[in-house]
Amino acid sequence: MNSPFTFAHYERMIATALDCGYEFGFFDTRQQLLSSARHGCILRHDCDYDLVAAGKLARIESALGIRSTWFLMLHSELYNLLSAPNRDIIETILEEGHRIALHFSPSFYGTTDNDTLCERIDEERDLVRRLLGQEITVVSFHQPTSLILDNRIKIGCCNTYDREDMAGFHYISDSNMKWREACPTVLFRERRYPHLQLLIHPEWWTEQAQPIEQKYETMFRHGFEQAQSVMLENERSYNTPRRLSLTLKTPAGNSGE
Repeated sequence: MNSPFTFAHYERMIATALDCGYEFGFFDTRQQLLSSARHGCILRHDCDYDLVAAGKLARIESALGIRSTWFLMLHSELYNLLSAPNRDIIETILEEGHRIALHFSPSFYGTTDNDTLCERIDEERDLVRRLLGQEITVVSFHQPTSLILDNRIKIGCCNTYDREDMAGFHYISDSNMKWREACPTVLFRERRYPHLQLLIHPEWWTEQAQPIEQKYETMFRHGFEQAQSVMLENERSYNTPRRLSLTLKTPAGNSGE
């Protein structure tokens, strides 16, 4: 089944899960989900590049009465957690009852040493806690390496890729706009798995169906519009709104995790 990566389809997908009896929970409630008589889903968002799209998905979820976990990066190329527009989005997400966590990029530090990575992870967890006032108890890895996927990296909190931490939850991801089994709408309708960890990247979801090249244009445009809104407010020499014209090459070699 080829499903459109649109906000309307996302709403239908989550509504299908609810109609089919799935209960949504957080990472720290995963044992309760496993012991429940109902089917369960932990909904996770790795925010790689686009917090504007994240805000839109969060509103869809809140309207349906569910909550999810939003993994934020300190080293994203396209968003800054300290900028006013992005802080507004994050604060709204938190006010609606969602939670935040750390999306950690191991490649930024250029090491595969477990102890060193643990130190850097704890530093970033503490920084996000101080920036946003929320305890960070779970971490997802950006573009996880074979060491991470092979369960050879052990950290001091819940790791979304750790097989022991996530035992009992079948993993589904929208990486690069591809479902490896089927669209979750199908999986939910069939109740194929009693418990799921569903990873959604906000940047792949837009108002209209688009090829992946246009998705990247949308990410860049959102980043530009966020920056421009601040500059128009604060920089007297920047007083005329500009349009962004893009010519992008097809991205390659990106796992999208």
